[in-house]
Amino acid sequence: MCGIAGIISFRGKLDTSLINKMTDVIKFRGPDDEGAISFNFTDKSIVQFKRVEELNSEAWYSNLVLGHRRLSIIDLSSSGHQPLSYADGNLWITYNGEIYNYVELKEELKNYGYEFKTKTDTEVILAAYHKWGEDCLSKFNGMWSFAILDLFKDKIFCSVDQFGIKPFFYFLSDEYFCFSSEIKQLFQLPFIKKEFNDNIIRIFGYNRFDEEDNLIFKQIEKLKAGDKIILKNISLSSKNYELSRWHRFNTVPSDFKISEENAAERFRELFSDSVRLRLRSDVKVGTALSGGIDSSLIVMTMDKILKESNIKDLQYTFTAGSEDSEINEIPFANIVIDKTNTKGFNTIPKSEDFVREFEKMYYHIELPYISSSSYASWCVYKLARENGVTVTLDGQGSDELLAGYDAHMYPYYQMDFFLNGKWEYILPNSKEINRQYSISKLSQITQILKADIKNSIFVKEFYDNYRIKKDKIFNKNFINNIGYINGGKIKNNNFGIFDIFAKNLDDYFYNLSLPVLLHTVDRNSMAHSIEARLPFLDYRLVEFIYSLPHELKIKKGITKYILKKAYSNLLPDNIIKRKKIGFDTAEKRWFKQQKKWILEFVGSNLKYVENYLDRNSVLNLFNDNLHFKYTQSRKWDVLSFIVIAKALNVK
Repeated sequence: MCGIAGIISFRGKLDTSLINKMTDVIKFRGPDDEGAISFNFTDKSIVQFKRVEELNSEAWYSNLVLGHRRLSIIDLSSSGHQPLSYADGNLWITYNGEIYNYVELKEELKNYGYEFKTKTDTEVILAAYHKWGEDCLSKFNGMWSFAILDLFKDKIFCSVDQFGIKPFFYFLSDEYFCFSSEIKQLFQLPFIKKEFNDNIIRIFGYNRFDEEDNLIFKQIEKLKAGDKIILKNISLSSKNYELSRWHRFNTVPSDFKISEENAAERFRELFSDSVRLRLRSDVKVGTALSGGIDSSLIVMTMDKILKESNIKDLQYTFTAGSEDSEINEIPFANIVIDKTNTKGFNTIPKSEDFVREFEKMYYHIELPYISSSSYASWCVYKLARENGVTVTLDGQGSDELLAGYDAHMYPYYQMDFFLNGKWEYILPNSKEINRQYSISKLSQITQILKADIKNSIFVKEFYDNYRIKKDKIFNKNFINNIGYINGGKIKNNNFGIFDIFAKNLDDYFYNLSLPVLLHTVDRNSMAHSIEARLPFLDYRLVEFIYSLPHELKIKKGITKYILKKAYSNLLPDNIIKRKKIGFDTAEKRWFKQQKKWILEFVGSNLKYVENYLDRNSVLNLFNDNLHFKYTQSRKWDVLSFIVIAKALNVK
């Protein structure tokens, strides 16, 4: 797990020292090693270096530079130094991630006559690319973002994994192509301006950072899930590129038929193998244990695998609790710990801790988010690092795949009950929904009726535009100048007209929820030099879940039905049947305890966002003089927006 960077100049040579500035600012992503190469288009020469100061004055300028910061996970020797070369120096890679099936791929490639000098998965990527070209991507089971310099074909080949777990930001103009693991790296370059897009408005209630539109920063783009970008004829200083999607899961369940028993068995097989692959490491592995069903399943599956393999090493878990007993998940985590060969570590974030680390956390996160749960995540990775763990297994992805949120309930019932005439199911299942999510029967019916309206694109566009125009939090000049911007709509055309549930799941997976979670996991873990691995996002498991009929995801009011069915004999009953909490904090208490500090912080830093927000409305909001429908989340929207603008010095 690492950090990557690169710059290509289409208009002559560039200052090679810029690559060190891009990698220095993310030293935390790779504290174990650093490296870079420069490539001269004129004489086709490549120079390796760590610091540009090592080079003679003639080598200070080149047409292309690649940089790397290394966090050593597999093959801890110097053999893992990057950028790594292959094929007599004709292929070079800077790479961030892990290919978990690299052992099997290496054996396959050996059968074709390939030889290997290192024990790294990085070398396997290069050999796979040499053998299969761009089609190598379909061979990889893992998470990655990389750039391969291919001197055979005079091109740069860049890619991210099927889910976009590992970030790849880029800037493309007539003069430059630059890429990085984090936005702050691109802001080190003098030709990139620090400016917000008008799409910053999306943070205020929509949280849609990974749709087809730009990010909230001008000039900066991102490779999204399953994307690749190829730059051709680079030595001719040609801005010749292709951006495309190399992978997308089938978004509509097929006619595939499978019994519950067979589906449960297949789920267990795939998930167990996913966890097994993600235990491959030359450093200590632990688990971020929230006490929910997903992280609990990871811990218990790891325990089962270790015992079956006769490995007696302790497993390590890390949990963030809460001062509020209603949302404190430590007791649930302890249930799992007591049933496994596990040593658990706990932390309870306090408001004073949050105040102390607030700006530092958002400097790393770089994008605004709507709750303080990101700080709980921050504390978990900090705890893991303090206890010598470098790799964690986390549960992200399960809710988006298996309809784990209450928001999935309404389109499901609307489709399967209202549209198909199965009215008799809704009231009996209402009790289970209330138990899981504390949603009354009347509220459930109301939300189901609303689901049809909200899934109408025409109505949604009107509603979003109306909402923005009437929102007092915004500066009037900003509102008058932005024109029409809606909160985003689903643009995938693979759904049937009545398949509202599949559309809803797909939107949460690709646009709404998962991209936000993946961004937070990457930033909070890497800020503490931790590699977070996600067993639910094994492409084989995801493909299988996408193929399942809807009734195996929600059944009789039970969400994540097939997971609970598959592991009813492994997971404790009080974990399976517990009420869903989410990764929560005592946010309301914190806002009350730290009201004075928050008002001082907001008042002194509103200057960073005065082009967007109305000062009086913002101050009234934090003085509790405004009564928005979602006052708490609106406070978080504003607070995180201000701190991002300050931390990155963006206007």
